[in-house]
Amino acid sequence: MDLPAGAELYDVYRLRGRIREYGIQPLFIRHPELMTVYLVNFDGQSVYFFNGGPETWLNHEQSAVRLETLREKTRSDGRLTLLNDSIMASQEARRITIVR
Repeated sequence: MDLPAGAELYDVYRLRGRIREYGIQPLFIRHPELMTVYLVNFDGQSVYFFNGGPETWLNHEQSAVRLETLREKTRSDGRLTLLNDSIMASQEARRITIVR
């Protein structure tokens, strides 16, 4: 997420692996009901992880659309917001998104 623009592909791969190993896998182990964890920042960088499903990469345009949707629906005071939606169209209204 904090790699500079134009970073080498291997650097992106390595950072993604570290995020998965130290941050995401422990979440999925402790909370197997989690379906997806994703991080999106305001610089257009994003990383998505799917529990038990194929890894999917969203392109920059898809991430930007998702970020704008989250911005519109998220509380400005930083408190958690519950949304009845999903980044996967097939899961709409069947999943809850927690965003901050």
